[in-house]
Amino acid sequence: MTLENEVVNVDLGCGKRKQEGFFGIDRFPMPEVDMLADIDLGIPLQDDSVDMLFSSHFLEHARDLMFTMREIYRGSAYQVRFE
Repeated sequence: MTLENEVVNVDLGCGKRKQEGFFGIDRFPMPEVDMLADIDLGIPLQDDSVDMLFSSHFLEHARDLMFTMREIYRGSAYQVRFE
C-alpha cells in the first residue's frame, strides 16, 4: 500500500465521504473505498505505517472497541495525528 518515506493518510470507515488525499478503508464496497476490510477482524495496515488517521461516525460500530483501538495504535506511526 505504501512506499517508504511516503506520508500515509487513512480514512477509516470512509463510506461515501472519503477525505481528499486519504486512503479509504471500509467494510462495505462503495466508489470511495480503496480497501475492503472488516475491522472487527483487524485493520490491514503495516505496523507504524499511518501518519494521519481520520475516522468519523465509525468507531461506535466496532464490536470490540478496545481491539479496534489497539489495531489503530499498532498501525500508527510515532506522533500520528488522529481525528
